[in-house]
Amino acid sequence: MEKLDMHKPIEMLELGNQICNPLKKAGIYTIGQLLPYTLDDLLMIRNLGGRAIKIEDAVNKLGMHLGISEEEALELGISEERENHLHNKEEIAKIEEEISAVSGEIESVVKLNYEKSLILQELQNLIQEKQTLEAQGELLNEEIYETNDLISKSSKHR
Repeated sequence: MEKLDMHKPIEMLELGNQICNPLKKAGIYTIGQLLPYTLDDLLMIRNLGGRAIKIEDAVNKLGMHLGISEEEALELGISEERENHLHNKEEIAKIEEEISAVSGEIESVVKLNYEKSLILQELQNLIQEKQTLEAQGELLNEEIYETNDLISKSSKHR
């Protein structure tokens, strides 16, 4: 197998962003990180799908193949890198689950805050309406007082 710098970025395969971006989201940035994966492994990467075949073709053109054995990995010096990468993928999956759970909680909090703001707005409207009614009540009391005063004065003059 031809010696190749395993730390070269996957972009050197000239596969385009539609292939490189899903690989990067899966934590695969270098040729060394890519080679231990089988075609089946790549087919399972989100948003990559059938384009994984193009990756296999590009790797084969370099005189290499996907899913290299442990022995080949040792020869290339990437066995430990794959192990670390697989561990990172597990951690990423756990973090994504936690993010998903937190996102649901955040959505609930946002909904509650929205409902709270509607209730506060309604409360402010009720307070304003109460103040208006109190002011109208005071005016009516003044009118009643004045009317009673006029009646009282009118009664005395008769």
